[in-house]
Amino acid sequence: MWNSNDKSHVERLSALDESQRVVLDAAYHAETGRILRRRLPLTVFLFLLFVGVGVSAERASYPARAHLITVVYLGQVAAAAIALFACRVPWLRDRPGLIGAALASLLSLSMAIYDASVANVLERSAMAQVCLLTGLVVTLPWSWRAQLAVALTSLAGFAAAVPYLVVNDTLSYSILAMLTGATTSVLGVRFLERYRRDAFLRAALLKEEAEVAAALVEIGETLSTHLNAPDMFERVNRVAATALGCDWSSTVIWEESRAAFRTRTVVGVSAEIKAEARLLEFPRGSLPILAALRAGELIEIADFRHQSLVPVELSVRLGIASALYAPIARDGEIIGVLAHGYGSRTGPFSTKQRRIALGISQATAVAMQNARLIADLQAASRLKSEFVSTMSHELRTPLNVISGYSELLAEGAFDPLTRAQQDTVARIHRSALELLDLVNATLDLNRLEVGRDAVSTGAIDLVQLFAELGRELEALVHPDVALR
Repeated sequence: MWNSNDKSHVERLSALDESQRVVLDAAYHAETGRILRRRLPLTVFLFLLFVGVGVSAERASYPARAHLITVVYLGQVAAAAIALFACRVPWLRDRPGLIGAALASLLSLSMAIYDASVANVLERSAMAQVCLLTGLVVTLPWSWRAQLAVALTSLAGFAAAVPYLVVNDTLSYSILAMLTGATTSVLGVRFLERYRRDAFLRAALLKEEAEVAAALVEIGETLSTHLNAPDMFERVNRVAATALGCDWSSTVIWEESRAAFRTRTVVGVSAEIKAEARLLEFPRGSLPILAALRAGELIEIADFRHQSLVPVELSVRLGIASALYAPIARDGEIIGVLAHGYGSRTGPFSTKQRRIALGISQATAVAMQNARLIADLQAASRLKSEFVSTMSHELRTPLNVISGYSELLAEGAFDPLTRAQQDTVARIHRSALELLDLVNATLDLNRLEVGRDAVSTGAIDLVQLFAELGRELEALVHPDVALR
């Protein structure tokens, strides 16, 4: 069934450039070669097993052929042993398809020679050849060219043996069977080869997707865990160097105070180069590469000896052979660069490396923006705390005055008060104290927010607490509602 995942893989495969296809094809052929070296012994074993059973039956049915068929079978065993040994020879082990095709062709010819020598039945000879060809399709994951070579050899051997074979039925049927078997075997190998190649490429792409996702998840966790930490960029560079498989990784940040790009961190180099890199300053426009940086686009230098974006003397001094530059952008403006590369290796970077480098730069840009927002929020919080603290102190002064004068009035320091006046003054004094408590509580809460005050726990008189709540809410309660 066709689904969106299949469609995305097809689009990814069609979007691969020539260098990526070469790399994937080389990996596919290497993997196919490993499988072929493992399958060849099994194929040889099955062939010798079934042929051995046929040899035993032939010896029992035709004793006169016993010597010849034994010699032919031992020759086949020797050829198989030589082929398996050749797969272990260093300069031949990378050619298992050639070795397998040569062995299968030799086995096919040996069967045709034997059939011609003993005047075997034509149909039986054709059946043996077709069985060999179809067996190769199932057991050996090789190319259609190898299968075609074996099929042509089989057809040639069969054609040469026909004059010496006994025809019990129509000759055309046997020839048709041979042609059909050879054709379908080659086409079958061709179709299976395409299927295996597509499956391998899809698996490679899925593996790449998983590796890219894992690298970006690790970068995201590093940034979120160490956001605004002094070593945040150094941790990012270490994760990036590991994920990309590079020798070194560096972060260069634009500093407004110095109006220049400066190296914040660099990992994977000597202490001397690290110290020297941190002293370098690059104002905008001082290097061609700074002018070439664009948000969301990578700059790849496969070989510093053949480029004009960075002074060659600087790259030699810093020990850089190749590098991949990923800009850190905010609102379209370049505010930094993440650079990764090698000290001695030259050549293009892979698609996976480019995707990871671009993802890391984008995640770093988001983290820097979040860090900036957090810093702004912290600054606003500090201003709020200072304002609340100032207002709390300013409010307590008039409240203390109100509380003091209300106490003097209650004590009759000016003139004796009537009962109604004493009740009113008492209410004023109590409200002033309550308001002062609120101001103090606000100040305490502000201290808690900034971490300058600790929470104290203790026993509370619930009866007194509810009595205070009743007095505070008395003016808000409807006359028909009773507080209990």
